[in-house]
Amino acid sequence: MAQESMIEMYLAQVRHYEVLTHEQEMSLANEISKGSDEARQKLINSNLKLVVSIAEKHTRDEHLLLDLIQEGNMGLMMAVNKFSRSFNVRFSTYAYPWITQYILRYLQQKVPIIYLPSRKEEEVRRVKKTQTYLQMMLGREPSLGEVAAYLDVSESFVRETLTYSFACSSIHSELKKGEGLTCEDVLEDERSSVEQTGFRNLVAEDIRRMVDTLPRAERQVIYYRFSFDRDAVKCRTLRQIGGRIGCSTETVRKLESKALRSLKRIAQRTMSV
Repeated sequence: MAQESMIEMYLAQVRHYEVLTHEQEMSLANEISKGSDEARQKLINSNLKLVVSIAEKHTRDEHLLLDLIQEGNMGLMMAVNKFSRSFNVRFSTYAYPWITQYILRYLQQKVPIIYLPSRKEEEVRRVKKTQTYLQMMLGREPSLGEVAAYLDVSESFVRETLTYSFACSSIHSELKKGEGLTCEDVLEDERSSVEQTGFRNLVAEDIRRMVDTLPRAERQVIYYRFSFDRDAVKCRTLRQIGGRIGCSTETVRKLESKALRSLKRIAQRTMSV
């Protein structure tokens, strides 16, 4: 059955439920507090259209709409369970954030970040929408056999298609319980590699050798200014360097400029060799 037909059938069903007045809501809330399942179901049914309107605000994709409606209905039922006539507000006002929370949580956790080929995506959508539709009609989770029979496909096709649906997992999740090995342990660190580390070390040594050819005062300024002294926690300011080598801030600035010009000339000569 087409996705549009499922949505149309569901909308046609919920349109039959009338919108309640504030007084009716308060009366139902009172009955619910006494344990009336009939009153609870009536309050749920009368607000199913509210769930649809909220779900439509959060997606333009018709393939997602039924899923969002189903999640929103879960939020609606939670709101019914917690609603009390002592709140003295319209039920829709109280239920709105509950419904929205469930819909947003679904969008954040369930919408895949790994995209499939379009044909596979369509197969996943078709199976999942059928699951949602049958769950609404049957009032329970349908079996794989029931989904397969409805779609006129094999049960193995349904099972295989559902394996295409990806879910996110924490990088700190254990790969095998009890072994202590997590996803993080087996992922390649793309920020660094043995080759990159070795290359950076070679470049650092080349720069250090060039700095060591400078006159003593210029060499001291560069070492302190750019944290070449291995015990330095951070680069020092011109004022701090002046205090260490016994000269003014302006003198340190001139020594730094002169040293950098000298290093540039040395590097140019080295590259031209």
